[in-house]
Amino acid sequence: MSTAVGFMAVAIPVWSLIAAMATVTLCTSWARVHAGAHFPSDVLAGLVGGAALGALVALQLI
Repeated sequence: MSTAVGFMAVAIPVWSLIAAMATVTLCTSWARVHAGAHFPSDVLAGLVGGAALGALVALQLI
């Protein structure tokens, strides 16, 4: 592992990356509904499906 990558792995806590990704996801979801591009149920289904897939990947089940 290079020094820069090792530094970034130590310098940025995992929870802050998760919070940043969740913020971007929720803002994008809201914008899609607000723009009329999707129904709220479509966005909710995508969020649930994405969270389930993310959990499976995190648990290395797929």
